[in-house]
Amino acid sequence: MWRSYPREWLLLSLVAIAALGVINPPNVQDITRISLSRSLAERGSVDIDPYHRLTTDRAFYDGHWYSDKAPGLSLLALPTVEALRGIDALRGDDNPLPIWKRVGHIWLIRVLTSGIGLLAAAWLLGRAAEALRPGYAAPVVITFALGTIAGPLGVSAFEHVTGPHAPPDTVSV
Repeated sequence: MWRSYPREWLLLSLVAIAALGVINPPNVQDITRISLSRSLAERGSVDIDPYHRLTTDRAFYDGHWYSDKAPGLSLLALPTVEALRGIDALRGDDNPLPIWKRVGHIWLIRVLTSGIGLLAAAWLLGRAAEALRPGYAAPVVITFALGTIAGPLGVSAFEHVTGPHAPPDTVSV
């Protein structure tokens, strides 16, 4: 049922190049999410007390500052944040800029979280489209990944691509 379609990997590679090559400027979403990743990795804590002055996306409770975002993307970013921190340490890189202000670092974190989510969703959608209507996978994948908001969110820290969503029939209007 979930069969591949002609040139599937070529199409997904082209989608990755087109959608994931964008470098957006850092924003408060990045800061609050990566602050949580760093707090978990460096201190084993869910509070973002050391970073709370760097973001406006935060919540104060019981004497501590917390990210006001769901933790999913922060958890997905943990391996990349730690790998970058390790690489920087090995290189002797003592750049004082926070990780979210380093263009290459933030881009890589976004690609390895939301970007992978975008490609996984495009892959699944393409397989489903091919199973339902053979020959329609490529236009469906292109439309989804490059013709909807999914593409631009693939290089963001907004968690909309990787986050779970309610099925359409359970959403109330």
